[in-house]
Amino acid sequence: MLTQNFKDILKYATASMFVKPKGKEEFSPVNLLLIAPPECAKTRLLNEILCKKTLKTLDLSPKSIKEAILPRLESGETKFLIIPDLIQLLGHKKQTTGSTVGFLNALIEEGVKDNNFYGLEFHLSKTVNSGLLTAVTTDKFYENVYDFNSIGFLHRIIPVAYDYSYETIQKIQNDISSGTLFKDINEVSTKTNNKLFEVTIPNKYSADILLLVNRLTDKLSKFKIRSSRGIGRNRTEDVYFDIKGFRLHIRLRQLARAICFIDGKGKRKEVNSEDILKLYSISEVINLPNTKKVI
Repeated sequence: MLTQNFKDILKYATASMFVKPKGKEEFSPVNLLLIAPPECAKTRLLNEILCKKTLKTLDLSPKSIKEAILPRLESGETKFLIIPDLIQLLGHKKQTTGSTVGFLNALIEEGVKDNNFYGLEFHLSKTVNSGLLTAVTTDKFYENVYDFNSIGFLHRIIPVAYDYSYETIQKIQNDISSGTLFKDINEVSTKTNNKLFEVTIPNKYSADILLLVNRLTDKLSKFKIRSSRGIGRNRTEDVYFDIKGFRLHIRLRQLARAICFIDGKGKRKEVNSEDILKLYSISEVINLPNTKKVI
């Protein structure tokens, strides 16, 4: 029972793999991490996304990465990974989890080409990267946030933390009772070949995006927890989300291009005022758990 803004940010994030800026401006796909308690439809929401060039997987292992995922990324068959639930990946041994998250950390940003991952060498014809949509429970997020923050993984994704209100819970219960709780496919329709669709952001709208970046950076930077990871058994420290906003800025500009691409049905090549209004609207769902959206 999620608001339209939640569904929209997933749709536009997925579409971000099909667009690019005109010229040499740096860009990256928009990566999202849904953070919510159990039974808040995180996995269901990601499983309902229907879009070409996405690959859904419940877990990652060195073998599956080398034999299944990297070849698809190299050929262009896949551009976006969807991991509906991080629980399995985070449930491996600490060393395995750390290495896999570290690999994802590189894959969703600078990309990979030649590497040795858990003793399995791979050599690709080109550097490949991927977008990422995934989800985790709030408790599991807190268990791993120290590591997510320390390696920069938290800086490379956009967090979407939320919870259900009492009214929403009752509405869902009533839908279950009446048999009206239906699966809702979130189809991302694109008409494009392997060539990325160019979208320009006029200078007059760049200031609007920067203002939004500054607002979100200020909100996200207030996140802190007590953690004992890495500093001794009986000691704790505050973990702050030390965000500069550079990566967020790049990804919000990419999100604006994706909005233009989807809402303009591939016919507009320039972001307009309506796209900026939509960007501001969906940005309300960008939160860490301390400012989670209650719906």
